[in-house]
Amino acid sequence: MARLLMIVAPLCLTAGNACTPSAPQDHHAAPSWESGGDGYLDPPGQGACYFIDRFALNQTGAEIDLTGDGEPDATLNHAFARELEYFNLQLNNLIESGRYLSMIEVAGLGLPYAGEDDAVTLKFYPCHDADADIANNACLEPGCGHMLADPDFMIDGQSLYRTAPAPLRDHRVLGQLSATLYIKISDHALPIRRTTFDLRLPDDLGAITDSLMCGAATAHGLDLIPLCHLFPDPCPPFIPPDMTMAVTLAERGYQPDVDLDGDGLETFDTDPATYEVVSCRDGDGAVIAGAGCLHDGRVADGYSVCFDQHAVPGQLDYSP
Repeated sequence: MARLLMIVAPLCLTAGNACTPSAPQDHHAAPSWESGGDGYLDPPGQGACYFIDRFALNQTGAEIDLTGDGEPDATLNHAFARELEYFNLQLNNLIESGRYLSMIEVAGLGLPYAGEDDAVTLKFYPCHDADADIANNACLEPGCGHMLADPDFMIDGQSLYRTAPAPLRDHRVLGQLSATLYIKISDHALPIRRTTFDLRLPDDLGAITDSLMCGAATAHGLDLIPLCHLFPDPCPPFIPPDMTMAVTLAERGYQPDVDLDGDGLETFDTDPATYEVVSCRDGDGAVIAGAGCLHDGRVADGYSVCFDQHAVPGQLDYSP
């Protein structure tokens, strides 16, 4: 069944403290931590921490309502259904090669845990590999998934990416990030706004196998990524090398569906001969002409997108 609500987040931990429970010989041992409260102001790594070992554009139809119309949204997933296999291969190659590492922390979780908590905070952290051994990032043995929080994404000792405290009910917590999250695709960073998580936390605090991350990929960000970059070299001959993801969306009849600036949804016109967006219509009706209109400050809307996430228990340190 499609899920209709969701949130977003990234990292975790303080120097010398592990993100996972204290028993160093067993990642599934009963945790020793219990912060109480909602975890929002807890130091990084005091909650249950997980290394995100698989990340992919959702293919199962599980989606979230990002537009408030009561319907699930995942326009980007549908528009690039033909390219999903290649898109996801790119994303997971980045994780497996150690070039894109992240953790998520469920902070403020009270013990004993049985699927319920009055308030927890989701914190998401971009990371560096603590031991420079990519082979043990996603295993379930002692010492696996050991990460270092990237200080560039920390402010005053807290992750830049954290949700407002939210209740955890029937193993499920929903939360939304206020900061813009960036997803690495090939050599580009795609801005995702209104990032929303729908995360299910198992009773044993083991691997997270049912988690969605949805948000709005900005049109101007999509216009910086050539469609060819979703494919292994060489690019398929039927795709013009300079054709961007944003142009492909417009060519296929998809317009932005998430109004990020509150003035109504924007629309784009393309020239099939040049594979460029040649004009934009702002939500207030103003026409912005020219191939660079997607990068005009008045053009801010995005396309809904949903990712599946799989995560395993891990540990992470943070040193300012």
